[in-house]
Amino acid sequence: MNEFQAIMTEAARMPDEAFFEMDSARLAALKTHMGKAIRSAGLRAPYPDPPYPDPQASLACAAPTNVHLARHPAVPLLVMTHTNGLREWMVRSRTNMLLVASDLETGAMRVIRPMDGDKRMREQGRSTDAPVPDTFKAMITQTGAERLNVLDYGFDARLGLHVALSVILYDVRSNVVSVRVISEERRIRRAPFAVPTPFLRPLPFAGAPGQAGAMLKLPGAKVAGGAPFLVEGHVRLTPPTHAPVMRAAGDTTQPLLPVSLLFVQKDRRAADSINLLVPVRRTADGMVEAGFRFDLWDSGTVPPGRSRLYLVTGDQLAGPYELERAG
Repeated sequence: MNEFQAIMTEAARMPDEAFFEMDSARLAALKTHMGKAIRSAGLRAPYPDPPYPDPQASLACAAPTNVHLARHPAVPLLVMTHTNGLREWMVRSRTNMLLVASDLETGAMRVIRPMDGDKRMREQGRSTDAPVPDTFKAMITQTGAERLNVLDYGFDARLGLHVALSVILYDVRSNVVSVRVISEERRIRRAPFAVPTPFLRPLPFAGAPGQAGAMLKLPGAKVAGGAPFLVEGHVRLTPPTHAPVMRAAGDTTQPLLPVSLLFVQKDRRAADSINLLVPVRRTADGMVEAGFRFDLWDSGTVPPGRSRLYLVTGDQLAGPYELERAG
């Protein structure tokens, strides 16, 4: 979490009930508060040095920890942004915003474009379509806050829901928040029996011992010509609160962890994904961990052009990793 994210998430710290009271006036007050906090922290320079600024973008989100569906038929998510004019010209925020939702009970992962159909998104157009901004417009910063309702995007929470949420703007990502929806019709939602992904090769776990986390290692940023491109991943999480664990079909002892790799491309409506089921081992401290390797070509998903690659598993989001397929 960078300094901007820390300020924005702290500004949005509030009791669960307050998220349901975030109307336009309260959102405006939140934006003002965040802007003042960023200025007082000395993070917004009065004039760039060198004279033409670098692109600047930070992204954060906040949500209630628990939602009682009988009282509130909504799951609010606050999305907060801090960008300058150059970054907004390079990557249009509304056009490129993706909501990533990871079901912490079943392992299902969804990627949603929350601004689809939004009038301001249509008005923005594609990134870099407009003339390059002059120095003054490029350096102007803007702090934004929007309230989304996660249930507007096809989630059925009538039987309860436990979901990890994050937001991606091409090569910038937010923090991850977890929300538990409590329903009077609550039923146990179990991950189904499954089969490990066949092209994975196991590796010793190489992350920080004793800490939850996820990471990828790539052999480079260029994929070309069908030559082997070995992707290495390492994950460590605590089930069931922070990760769903599936059971391998026909083997009651082998736990599997759903892991997804997302290919995010600028101004593209959808994100390609590779969905893996990774055999994990249980550790003495109650966590599950794994290392794995595979040839990206074996997955059958290598979109052409430039992508930013993310790893999603449970309540962990790793990335972005730069990737370009040539030819």
